[in-house]
Amino acid sequence: MSVNPIPTVSISASGNDTICPGRSATLTANTSAANYVWSTGATTSSINVSPASETNYTVYASNGKCSDSAVTSVYLYAPLVVTMPNDSICLGKTGTVSVNASGGKPSYTFTWNNGLGTGTGPFNVNPSVPTYYVCTVTDGCAVSLQPVPLAPTTV
Repeated sequence: MSVNPIPTVSISASGNDTICPGRSATLTANTSAANYVWSTGATTSSINVSPASETNYTVYASNGKCSDSAVTSVYLYAPLVVTMPNDSICLGKTGTVSVNASGGKPSYTFTWNNGLGTGTGPFNVNPSVPTYYVCTVTDGCAVSLQPVPLAPTTV
């Protein structure tokens, strides 16, 4: 009669368990088992996954008749959302422009047209001609968005 050790399995994710949409993560079963079966059907000790939404992954590891399992989740960063709190500024009047970013993967970079700077603002402006103020926000997933540009009104 042979005695097989019971494998103790855990799962590690390459880098992080939260990934950018469209990217992949490598999940590795941490054990010295002889056989592996993932919930995806894969039979290797590591798998690459690119889920479209939060997904749980299970691995079953065995040494003959002795087995163990582990579960992990892979999450996606929420979509990047960019808004400008002001919607217009009167020509010849001083106003402020700023931008808000949420979701996505921090940290964000802010690139304004018109040389306003690189932060969220608020920036004081006094347009004398119709001018659009545009800020491109890029997150750590390299997703770039622009809110509807702020334009001065003639009133």
